[in-house]
Amino acid sequence: MAFQVDSVLLSITLINYMQQGILKKIGVGLTLFEFLEITYKT
Repeated sequence: MAFQVDSVLLSITLINYMQQGILKKIGVGLTLFEFLEITYKT
């Protein structure tokens, strides 16, 4: 359940970044996603 909630929040965050059209923030969002992915796998 917690994973699903985090996924939704992450998706909303990425959408907000893309709507703003700021490449740096999109990059940060992708980096955050990779960090979370590694965290969940560990």
